Amino acid sequence: MRTSILVITHDLVVIAEIADDVGVMYAGHLVEFGPVDEVSSSPRHPYTKALLRSVPKQYKDDGPLPSLPGSVPNLSALPAGCTFHPRCPLAQPVCTREPGPPLERAMVARSPEHKAACYFSEEVESLT
Repeated sequence: MRTSILVITHDLVVIAEIADDVGVMYAGHLVEFGPVDEVSSSPRHPYTKALLRSVPKQYKDDGPLPSLPGSVPNLSALPAGCTFHPRCPLAQPVCTREPGPPLERAMVARSPEHKAACYFSEEVESLT
């Protein structure tokens, strides 16, 4: 049908079922974009990885769901640099000064369509 719809949700399980591509936003900024299967199986932004880790596993009780430290930033007073850096386990000094690379110039993950606005997108895989 060559149509598009925009779905805004934190429920990545729903997105995996209904979408071909997914864009992940944090504090009003697009931080990752790509084919839904690639983004969900190999996230390249720490926020995307945290969202995926917080999805409850049906019929499984491994204790409390993981959560991010800190709070969502005040949108009228965003931190300098990457807006996720105060909560990011990979944050380095560059993150406090510069926003992540724009998606059109971001490092390619597994395909040219999968990009993340993070200087440390290769290290995201090692996060637990």
